[in-house]
Amino acid sequence: MLPNSQIWAYVDTGTVHGIQNPPATSRDSLLYLYAGDGTTLIEKDDDDGTGNGLDGTIETPLSSAIAGRILVAGAATTCGWTN
Repeated sequence: MLPNSQIWAYVDTGTVHGIQNPPATSRDSLLYLYAGDGTTLIEKDDDDGTGNGLDGTIETPLSSAIAGRILVAGAATTCGWTN
């Protein structure tokens, strides 16, 4: 990773044509960014995104996003999400 690299991550919990894909039971999500060791939490997000199903229609304010987090050079990271 280059010095001052950034991460941009987004979980779109909107629907496609009004249909929520199974097995999803909620439009709420949590987004986690971990250090390369898999246990050190760098950042967590709950509800900073807008779910739109990629069609521009706001469907839920419960999506998650990590925008522009600057990462330390040489540190590996892992992203995970829950719905």
